[in-house]
Amino acid sequence: VIWNSYGNFYLNTNQLDSALQAYLKALSFFRDTSVRFRANTYNGLTDLEIKKRNWRKANSYAKKALFIAKNSTNISSEKYSLQNLITISQEQQNYKRAFEYQKQLNALLDSLDKMNNEQMFNELEQKYQNEKKAAEILELKSAKEILEEKRKTEKVTNLLILSSIGGISIILILLLLVKSARHKKFLAVKEKEKQIKEFELQKAEKDLEHYKNELNDFTRHLLDKNKLLNELRKELKNIK
Repeated sequence: VIWNSYGNFYLNTNQLDSALQAYLKALSFFRDTSVRFRANTYNGLTDLEIKKRNWRKANSYAKKALFIAKNSTNISSEKYSLQNLITISQEQQNYKRAFEYQKQLNALLDSLDKMNNEQMFNELEQKYQNEKKAAEILELKSAKEILEEKRKTEKVTNLLILSSIGGISIILILLLLVKSARHKKFLAVKEKEKQIKEFELQKAEKDLEHYKNELNDFTRHLLDKNKLLNELRKELKNIK
């Protein structure tokens, strides 16, 4: 039953490939268990092929569904199969065959009317509605599980994206810090070099000033000595 429900869900959401796989798994499961539900599966496959407008396959599946439904007294599936066969025949413009299936459908509906047992009919209808409701509940549950799984996947994806962004941000911050530290170190070295150059320049200026002063002193000393010598020469001349 669950694979039929999955197939119905995928079919209703136009996920035709997934619906086909679900129905085929249902057939594989029902082959060894309930034959009755195989009619529902073939009806699902019929609806699938009708959506694809593949009338040949749809007709084949609908016939199988009708055969199984008749032999397992699955009246709701028999009715559904005949309605599908009428639709397919009309689409194929085989109105004679459509008329034959319409007569079978009318006979089936007449037989239901002639049962004169309202309780039995109600029980059959209730059983059909219960099966339909159970299938709908299962479809909703399956859809909820699929959505929940999708949300979990999206949550994990978002966490991975946020983690990646966080990691990249940390790396960028570290690179900026390293670059800032290197820049500060570079500025500190430049400042140190500037201070050393200024100190050396100041020292050179002081040394130059000192040498200039010494040269001036030496020059004055020579001049004084030269003046003294000239005076001595004059005195010597006067003495002579």
